[in-house]
Amino acid sequence: MARSKKVPIESRGSLTLNEAMIYVGLGYSKARKLVADGIWAAYRNGREIRVLKRSLDEWMELQVAESFLG
Repeated sequence: MARSKKVPIESRGSLTLNEAMIYVGLGYSKARKLVADGIWAAYRNGREIRVLKRSLDEWMELQVAESFLG
C-alpha cells in the first residue's frame, strides 16, 4: 500500500534539485553551480539530482554568518 501522506521538507534527508532551489530561494544556474563546485553535497538517483538537506542547512547558516560579519 502506497503512502498517501507527503513527508514535509523539514524532516527529509535529501531534496531534489528543484525542491532545494525553492527551499533556499535560488535559481537553477546558481543551484547547479553550487552542486558542481561541491558546496552542496549531492548525488544522482537515476536522472534526478538529490541534494542532502544537511548541506543546504549548513550553507544557509554560513550565508547568515557572513552577512553578520560584513
